[in-house]
Amino acid sequence: MTEAIVRVCWKCGKRFIKDDGCNKMVCPCGAMMCYICKKGIRGYDHFDGNHPPKDPRKCPLWSNSVITHAEEVRAEVLRLQEELDPSVTLFHNPLQDLPEVSIVVH
Repeated sequence: MTEAIVRVCWKCGKRFIKDDGCNKMVCPCGAMMCYICKKGIRGYDHFDGNHPPKDPRKCPLWSNSVITHAEEVRAEVLRLQEELDPSVTLFHNPLQDLPEVSIVVH
């Protein structure tokens, strides 16, 4: 499930996970990317600084990493369950320890 929350720099391939701060990521190589949509960016024009965002076409500048990661893990677990075999019962359900959140797609 860690792979669901890991980001990879689009320029150098460095892997990272955000635990706090804004969603504008600057890699040591100098590349900038959005933590939410994982796209390369140029500064803050990509973001809506309002909370909650008023412009649905923009990613939020600030977000709760715990909620973001829970949404991504939940989506990945559900995708893998469907892809592998929806009738299989897991010995440990990775969803049971996740906080209840709604999945938001950007």
